[in-house]
Amino acid sequence: MLTTAGWPASLAQAVRAGDLLRMGGSGPALASAQADVTDGAYLITADADADASGNATLAIDPPIVAGGSPADGAALRLAGTRLRARIAAYDLPAVPPGQLFTGMTVDFMEAP
Repeated sequence: MLTTAGWPASLAQAVRAGDLLRMGGSGPALASAQADVTDGAYLITADADADASGNATLAIDPPIVAGGSPADGAALRLAGTRLRARIAAYDLPAVPPGQLFTGMTVDFMEAP
């Protein structure tokens, strides 16, 4: 859980489950030549509303480990969050060669 501040007061669904979050100075390292993606992404695992004071507690994965918390007032970024991913698993339906198919599923995971 990550306690945050600075949201508009009483904002419903400040974040939604499935959103990606980056925060300065914390998170699993992500190799990149771009300075804006040097920290790993966190997945928001549950919707969160801001309270009347503009505070919201965010459920995230992976959890922040001891000593890895961002500094007070560290910027959070929800829009434009990018990550490097790899295919973890896939499932192709059985169809005869040359025919179109639907129902393919692909699972991705963040890559170092």
